[in-house]
Amino acid sequence: MALGLSILTFGPAVGFGLVWDDTALYDSPLDPARAADWLRAFTLELGDARLDTEEGPTGYYRPLVVCSFLLDRAIGGVEGAASVGHLQSIGWQLLAVLALSRVLGRLRFGPAAAALALVVFALHPLQVEPTVWLSARNDLMVSVFVLGALGLALPAGGPAFGLGRALAVFGLGLAGALSKELGLIAPLVLLIAGAPPRALLASALGVGAAAALRGAVGAEALGFSAAQVWAVLPATAAISARDLLWPVGLHPGERLGWSPAAPLGPLWAGLGLGAALLAAGRGRARTGLLLAGLAWAPSLAAVSQLGLVGLRYHHLCLAGLGIAIGAAADRWAPERAARALVVGLGLLGLVQSQRALLGWTDDGAFWEAAVARHPNPYTWTGRAHHRRSVGELEGAAADLKRATTGPDLSPMACFGVASLALRRGMPAEAAAEGLRALQAGCAPSPELLAPTAVGLVATGRWSEAQPLIDAVHVDPTGMAVVVRVALEARVRQRAAWDGAGAPSGLAEQSAYLLEQGGDLESAAWLRAAARVGPPG
Repeated sequence: MALGLSILTFGPAVGFGLVWDDTALYDSPLDPARAADWLRAFTLELGDARLDTEEGPTGYYRPLVVCSFLLDRAIGGVEGAASVGHLQSIGWQLLAVLALSRVLGRLRFGPAAAALALVVFALHPLQVEPTVWLSARNDLMVSVFVLGALGLALPAGGPAFGLGRALAVFGLGLAGALSKELGLIAPLVLLIAGAPPRALLASALGVGAAAALRGAVGAEALGFSAAQVWAVLPATAAISARDLLWPVGLHPGERLGWSPAAPLGPLWAGLGLGAALLAAGRGRARTGLLLAGLAWAPSLAAVSQLGLVGLRYHHLCLAGLGIAIGAAADRWAPERAARALVVGLGLLGLVQSQRALLGWTDDGAFWEAAVARHPNPYTWTGRAHHRRSVGELEGAAADLKRATTGPDLSPMACFGVASLALRRGMPAEAAAEGLRALQAGCAPSPELLAPTAVGLVATGRWSEAQPLIDAVHVDPTGMAVVVRVALEARVRQRAAWDGAGAPSGLAEQSAYLLEQGGDLESAAWLRAAARVGPPG
């Protein structure tokens, strides 16, 4: 039943597009047609959104996920990669359901209790994000490998744990840790489930091999501190408990730094539910709850760094919750009641998941849903980026203004608020919005200072532009040197122009800026200097 409802629920996602970071993941320097690039994937870190960026090390080393995206491109090409990718991600979700089914069999669950556990895992609306967001495929893959290892490791009442199973558990441990850092918990999962020592050793060796490979390629350690984790623990736990117990209207975009304090009521309710499940389900419930806790705890490190409580972080956690609920039902619920609960939860999960899917059809729908459910600087910035990419510049400007107003600011919105006004051909607005953003608390980055200075010069506010451009020491925008040349031309100097190699194109840009600001005489001087050298 769980498999059938999963296919019914997530099947439509095959026709979905790319959202959020998906496009950048497919825009990779690795070519699936070159065999060497498949091996090269094991030498690279995975950036936040794409490979081989110049953003510096990220600490994410997930080569098997990289290869999975290469596979999408190899099969689907440029046009069909998204459809192939969605089909592959749905396949990983179905494999995770099958892996959990094997675990439940090894734990000797009755049919109705096993079905209940599988429905909780497969159809909880929290599973929409990891299943239909291609960038979250690592969560599906690590769940498959960890649950697969657990299903092989648990005693089955047949032959003893031999070399073949040991090699399989080793391989699954290695694969899990090469899919996502969460895979490092695999030996602990086997330990709490009562796996035999040989299985624990095989899993530990697999995880150790992945860690050794990570070290050999020089992947950076993930940076976080105990103090940071402790600071986000209460709110993260409350948000997670709320989403697990009341999964209505779920969509990413909620950030700890911008959201009101999460109510602790759901957290206490979650703790109470956990205690009740433990009392009813005994040993198997304890195994499930410990698995849920082990799978959830590493997300605190990510939350402490990113601020975002990702819905995908609960994927493997839900397997543990399903085991605990199934264990309680197996001991106390009559067969008929358990089956009724399976049908009820299955249909409820199907309906709620279908509603959540509507926000993932394409990038525009995604950001509209994110702003509607979690209006904050992060989601406004995301929608602005999408609107800018499709030419909706007025709407993008309005979103960037919202994201740079108030005590909470989005750094990415600060970068774009003035440059977008220039792109719209409105230098006066670039000056006004840039100065407003600086006053509101945006960092004085070159991406903000340079376009603001352009707007000031283009509106004749020379003295206000000078201190801003003096504060720009690195010029990633290429705008700062244009402003410097224009300001120097007003005092008949050309050091900035000569320092840039005296290109005529730069002189023309600066002269045009001077003309916009009303200084025609300096513009003429600069053009003359570009033609014949500095006037005597």
